[in-house]
Amino acid sequence: DEKTRLHRLATRTNNVWGKLPHEIARDTANKPIAEGRYAKYGYVKIDANQPIGNVVDNILKHLSEN
Repeated sequence: DEKTRLHRLATRTNNVWGKLPHEIARDTANKPIAEGRYAKYGYVKIDANQPIGNVVDNILKHLSEN
């Protein structure tokens, strides 16, 4: 979700990009483009904010469908 995405950008330590206002704006503007690519290539969105068991079950469900 958006709140989590912004928090991860603000708190990551392996990359400084995404902390400045213009970088956040660029990332936000590019999000629909990236999501369009994900759909085009059949990427599966996984909500990692769920309990880990649900995340694993969701991944396994999608793997068994293919």
